[in-house]
Amino acid sequence: MFVITADQRDSRHDDDRVEHTIGHLVSEAGASFVLPPERTAGDEFQVVLDRAEAVVPLVLELHRAGHWSIGLGVGSVERPLPATTRAARGEAYFAARRAVEAAKGRPTRFSLDPDAPGGTTRRPPMCRH
Repeated sequence: MFVITADQRDSRHDDDRVEHTIGHLVSEAGASFVLPPERTAGDEFQVVLDRAEAVVPLVLELHRAGHWSIGLGVGSVERPLPATTRAARGEAYFAARRAVEAAKGRPTRFSLDPDAPGGTTRRPPMCRH
């Protein structure tokens, strides 16, 4: 699974863009979501996808907008899935959290954190924090 956590940049000095962005993403790629995109905290939202081909266009769209720090987590999500994104759990969620925090300190404002079960998967240098 793929979890994207997007945190609005400089939200204290800008309009709240979360609901508008979620609405836009749903209208563009609604069928691709495993669970509906949802605001998770203040100026942040999460998206859950199960198809890699849906991830790249979404990440690029958020990046091009210029308003988001974007974390992409790849990994497992606990089953059965709950009704809401906020209630879901799993390594993909933890990875997305680590990734968005790392993204905040990067010029690209993007970070990928792939699942590393048991710490045995070696990450490429571009994915390390």
